[in-house]
Amino acid sequence: MSTLSTRRRSVWPFRCTVLLLALLASSAFPTPSPHGSPQPFSPLTNDGTGAPASSSLGTPTNLTLASQPLGLSSQFWGTTISAEAHLLPDETALLNATRSHVLVWPGANAGDRLNMLNDSMLTVNGTSLTWAPPATNETQFIHLCRELSCEAILQVPGEIDNPSLAAQVVNYTERTLGFTPAYWEIGNEPELWVQWQRPWSQWNLPPETGSQRIAPPQYAWQVHNYTAVLRTADPNIRILGLAGTGRSQNKFPLSDWVNDTVAVNAATLGGIAFHVYTAGVWGNGTLAQFYAFDTGPYSVPGRVSDARSAISAEVNATCPGCPDPPVILTELGSALSHYQFGNLSQGFAGGLSLAASEIEGMDLNVSNLDVFASVLNTSNSWFALDGARRPDATVYTDLLSHLGSQVFPASLQAANTPTNSGSNTSLNANLYAVATVEPTDQGRADLLLVNQNISTNVSFAPTLPGIGPGIPAELWTWSGAPHFSSSNSSWWVRATTPAPAATFFPNGLPASWTLPPQSIALFESYPTAATEVTFNSTGVPASTAWFVTVDGRNLSSTVPNLSALLPQGTYSVGAPPLSLPAGTLYPNPHERLEPFPPAPLVVGSTPVLAVVPYVDQWSVAWAAFPSGMGVVVPSVAWANASVPTTLTAVPIQGWVPSSWVGKGAGSYTGSGPQATITPRSSIHENVTFVPGFHADFAETGLPPGTNWSVRVDLVNQWSTTSTISFVEPNGSYIFQVSSVAGYNASPSSSSFAISGAALQVDVQFTPNPTTYAVSWQETGLPGNTSWSVLVDGTSSSSAAPTLTVALANGTHAFTVPSLPGYQPTPRGGTLVVAGTPLQLAVTFSPFVLPVSFNASGLPAGQVWSITLGGVSVSTSDTQFLVTEPNGTYAWSVVAPTGYTANPPSGTLWVHGGAVFITVTFVAGSSSSAPGGFGSSLFWTLLVVGLVAAVAIVLVLVLSHRRGSGPGRRGEEERRTAPREPSQDRPPPRGPA
Repeated sequence: MSTLSTRRRSVWPFRCTVLLLALLASSAFPTPSPHGSPQPFSPLTNDGTGAPASSSLGTPTNLTLASQPLGLSSQFWGTTISAEAHLLPDETALLNATRSHVLVWPGANAGDRLNMLNDSMLTVNGTSLTWAPPATNETQFIHLCRELSCEAILQVPGEIDNPSLAAQVVNYTERTLGFTPAYWEIGNEPELWVQWQRPWSQWNLPPETGSQRIAPPQYAWQVHNYTAVLRTADPNIRILGLAGTGRSQNKFPLSDWVNDTVAVNAATLGGIAFHVYTAGVWGNGTLAQFYAFDTGPYSVPGRVSDARSAISAEVNATCPGCPDPPVILTELGSALSHYQFGNLSQGFAGGLSLAASEIEGMDLNVSNLDVFASVLNTSNSWFALDGARRPDATVYTDLLSHLGSQVFPASLQAANTPTNSGSNTSLNANLYAVATVEPTDQGRADLLLVNQNISTNVSFAPTLPGIGPGIPAELWTWSGAPHFSSSNSSWWVRATTPAPAATFFPNGLPASWTLPPQSIALFESYPTAATEVTFNSTGVPASTAWFVTVDGRNLSSTVPNLSALLPQGTYSVGAPPLSLPAGTLYPNPHERLEPFPPAPLVVGSTPVLAVVPYVDQWSVAWAAFPSGMGVVVPSVAWANASVPTTLTAVPIQGWVPSSWVGKGAGSYTGSGPQATITPRSSIHENVTFVPGFHADFAETGLPPGTNWSVRVDLVNQWSTTSTISFVEPNGSYIFQVSSVAGYNASPSSSSFAISGAALQVDVQFTPNPTTYAVSWQETGLPGNTSWSVLVDGTSSSSAAPTLTVALANGTHAFTVPSLPGYQPTPRGGTLVVAGTPLQLAVTFSPFVLPVSFNASGLPAGQVWSITLGGVSVSTSDTQFLVTEPNGTYAWSVVAPTGYTANPPSGTLWVHGGAVFITVTFVAGSSSSAPGGFGSSLFWTLLVVGLVAAVAIVLVLVLSHRRGSGPGRRGEEERRTAPREPSQDRPPPRGPA
C-alpha cells in the first residue's frame, strides 16, 4: 500500500467522526427551511420547564389584515430619561434610532424627590436621607430634548403635597430656562406614597413608620388643587390626571383612581396617564407564564380597557360634552426588576414581550406609550447604567423603528380552526401581528410578527397593505434559543445573533414563511421597485452602535453591516460622530470617530454597497492675542488624527500675525501667518497679532492692466494696478518681483527693512528687445542625442531634432560643434534676422579616417586577400586603403600559395587619426593550402588522432583490471543494474 493510501485510511475515521458530530449538532441548531426560515430549537413544554416535547414543522396559520387603517399618534413612541442615570455619550443618536419623540423626566420616584429649584435629589439609604445632585439635571435634559425636537412630560413633586413649590418649578422651567413641556405630571404612583403631605425635611425612616397613605378621592382633589395653582404660573398648562398605579397588587383598582380623578377634574385634564407592567408579581417565573401575562388583566389591552371605560363613564356623568382625555402610558415594562420575572424581562424574552405590548398599543390607538426607561438598572431599560445594550434596545432600533403612522391591525389564527378553540388558545394567544404604511416615505409598508410560542412554529403567507406580487421586499428576523440556568433552575432565552438578520427578496414576498418559536420578523416593501442597500462601516470598534440617516430616516446597527430597502433614486446620507473611547460612560470630550458616508447615495436597480468609513479626530481650538485682532481659518473644531492641517491667521486692518504657540501633541509653535498641525491629541493654538506697517511696491513701465506680482518671504500677491501693498511688522524681508513677458524688472529681487514706519519700493519695468525664433533642424544623429549651437558665444542645446533660440534683428554668428564620431554640415556661419523667424538645417555625418594595409615580400602582380570588419577584398597592389569611422575592427590576411603572412591577423583601433598596418609575406609555405605536411590542418589532425588513441588504450587497461577478481563482475553488474522503484518512495524523476 502506498504512503498516500495509508494517509487516506487514517483520515477517514476522523472525517466520519466530524460528520457524525455535525449530524448530531444539526438536531440542536436551526436549519434553513425551503423558504430560508430556521426550524424549531430544542422544544420546551408549555410551562417552560424544559421537558421534551414533540417537534413541529410549523402550524399553518391564516394572516388577516384590517381593511381600514388607524392613524397612529405622533406622540406614540417615547421613553423615560431618568434623573438617576447619566446620559450616554451618544444618547441623542441612540434615541433617534428608536423614534422616541416623547421623553419623560425626571422619572419614577425621582419625580417626588427632585428639587429642580436647587438641582438636588433626595436619596433614601436605609435609615438616612442625603441630598445630592442628580445624575442628569434639568438643563442637560432640556438640551437633549431640543436636539431630538421632542415633546416632554415633566413631573413636579406630588408626595409632599406642595402646590406652591410645584408652581415655582413650572415658573423656573418655562421662564428661567425657556422650556415648555407638552404635559406636567403630579408625582409618581400615588398608591406607593408613604410620606404623603410631609415636607422633605420631615420624612421619617424607615418610611413605613407612621406612614400616611393617600386614597383615590384624596388624590383627585390634590390634582384639582395643583391645577389651580399651576395655572397661575402657566394658564395654558396641560396636566396629566394620574401618575402611575402600575402595580398589579395595588391598594385600589385602576378604575377607582381613574373614576375619582376624572369625576373631580374632567374639564381640566390634559390626559389620563398610568403605568403598565404586564407580568404580575406572583407566579413561578416560567417562560410560559411570563408570555401569558401579555394577554392577561395587567396587559396593555386589559389596563387600557379599564381606563377607557372609567373615563367615558365619568366624563358623561360629570362633564357632558367634554371630550374624553387621551390615554397615555408614561411607563411600559414587561415585568418589575425585583420580582420573579425580572431576569426574563431584561433578556430576549423581554424584547418579545415589549414588542407584543407595542403592537397591542398600536391596535388600541393609544396616544402615547413610553418605555421605562432609556438608561437605568431596571429590567426594562434599553441600556444599563454602564451603557450595556439589552435586547429591548435592539428590538426598538432594528425592528420597531420601521413601523409607519398608518396602522392595520392584524391577526394570526390557526388554519381551519375556530378562533376560540381550546386546542389553539395557547397558540393564538402568543401570536402578535400588525401592518403599517408610511405615506411620507413613498408608501413604505411593513408587517411585524411576534411568536411567543415556546415550541411551536407557525407558517403563514406574508402580505403587506398596498403591495402587489413581484415587488421586491426585505425581511429582518431575530430568534431566541432557550437556555437552562442551573443557578436558579429556570429557563431563559438567548438571542441567536447579535442583531436581526436581513434577507432580500428581489422577486417579491415569499409564498409562505415559517416563524420559529420565540422569534420576531419584519417584512418591508415599497409600492414601486426598491433595492437592497447595505451600509458597511469601517473603523468602528466591535459591538459599538453606529448610525446612518437617509433622507431624515434614522438607521442603526451594532454590527459592521446595516441593511436597508430603498426605492430607486438619489438620497442625502448623514451620520453622527461617535464618542471615544467606545463603550465607556465618560468618553474623552476631545476625541471622536467622524463618519464620511457617501453623499449623495444613488440607488438603482441592482443592490448597492455603501461604505461608511470612520476616522479618528481630535478637537482643535484657537485664541487670538490681543482678542479681536484677527481670526484663524479654516474655522475647524475637529481635525483628522495624524493628518496635516494648515491654519491661516487672518488679521484685521493694520495688524499682522506674529507668532503661534501650540499645546498638544502635533501642535505648531513658530512664526508666520500659517501653522500646520498634525493632531495626535487635542490641539490648542494661540496666535499673536502685532501692529503692521505698509511696504508698498510701486511699478512703472508696464501697460495699464498688466498683471504682475511680488513675493515677500513666503507670501505672494498679484495685482493689475501699479501698486502692491504688504503690511509687515518691524524686521528685515527679502522680496522677488516676478517676470513679465517682454519686460525686465529692476530690481527683480532685493530686501527691505521695516522700522516703525511705512516705506515704498520702486520697481522699473523696461521692454525687452523684440526677438524672433531661429530654429535649426538636424538630421543624421541617433535619437535622443544631445547637440548644441553657439550663437554670439551663447550655447543652446537640445536632445530633440529641433533647436530654437530667440534672437533680435541683426547679424549673428553661429557655430555647430562636432560630436564624437559625427561632423556637422555646415560647421557654422552667420545669419541675419530681419523681422521674421528663420529655419536652418544642419546635417551630421559619421566621421571617417584612413586605414592602410601595406604588403611586402610578394612579387609584382601577386594576388592576396584581406578581411576587415567582416568584409573580404582581394588585391594585387602592395597597398590596400580604406576609410572607417572611429571604432575597433578585427582583420585577417590570406596569403597566396607558397607564402605565409606575418602577422596573419589582428585588431585595429580607429580613434581620431590614420592607421597603418604592415604585412610581410615569407616564401616557403602557404596559409591557404588545404593539406600536406606543411599545413596547420595536417598537424592539427595528427595531434587529435594521437590523443584519441592513447585514451582508448587507457580505457581497455582499466576495464581489464576492474574485472580480474572473483565475483568482481557480478558486483559491478549489481551496482550498475537499474534499480526497481522503491515501495517507500516514488521512482526517480527524469532530467529536468
